[in-house]
Amino acid sequence: MSAGDSSNASLVRSWIEDVLLARQDGKTLRMDYVRRRAPEYWAADYMAHDDPALGGREGIIMKLERLSRMCSDIQIEILSLYAKNDMVANSFRVTATQSEPNGPLSTAMQMSWVQNEVLRIRDGRIAEGWATKDWLASLQKIGAISLRRR
Repeated sequence: MSAGDSSNASLVRSWIEDVLLARQDGKTLRMDYVRRRAPEYWAADYMAHDDPALGGREGIIMKLERLSRMCSDIQIEILSLYAKNDMVANSFRVTATQSEPNGPLSTAMQMSWVQNEVLRIRDGRIAEGWATKDWLASLQKIGAISLRRR
């Protein structure tokens, strides 16, 4: 791994470990800390190719604020993280407890999903991303959908 590969991998690992995990206030994310640190990690014009309406770095922060309101006990386990040139690929498991009433899905149920990302780093910041999430398993777990045959 080259020095650039290593620093890009460290950037992504630090975002997850230092900001999203190490800085939890009780059971929820400390959003003041996330908001303060986000400019160190995310380009202002960040493009989420899987969610073009996200709206740059501010969109990432808003998405995390929603997650923080909806879920408590948020834990993230890095499953893999690889870097090559300006690209970083990672996979992580998110586990949380649904804590905000959400219509008919109002439960304090444990949720878990795997997210896979490919991130492009530009000038030491995350500039672009492509992500997939295993929402099917989460929706099944909280009873939103059933895959039983009729």
